[in-house]
Amino acid sequence: DRLLAICRRVGEIMGKHAPDEVVIEDVFLARDTKAALALGQARGAAMLGAALNNVRVHSYTALQVKQSVTGNGHASKDQVAFMVQQLFRLKTAPEPADCADAAAIALCHMHRSRQPVTVG
Repeated sequence: DRLLAICRRVGEIMGKHAPDEVVIEDVFLARDTKAALALGQARGAAMLGAALNNVRVHSYTALQVKQSVTGNGHASKDQVAFMVQQLFRLKTAPEPADCADAAAIALCHMHRSRQPVTVG
């Protein structure tokens, strides 16, 4: 039921906002195998929700995202949030931390796909 809810909600978001592309972080290795499996399933449901709406999905590793945004593939979450704040000219870092992560993944995709980055 939860996976279906994720798929449907992503589909609703695709319908409302009509994005050209979706970017998602690759599954990372976790010490807790059960948690990693659940995350992979949720990720797959989200990807399916986008694909069912004919929206292309791109995926990057945490290392790629950190390297792209901070220049250091082993940067901390705080360093990533700080760079997102700087790059978007925000007064404070995005809250909660997931918001900074989402912005960082989007920036990574823009850099790697050679799309122009405009911050207003």
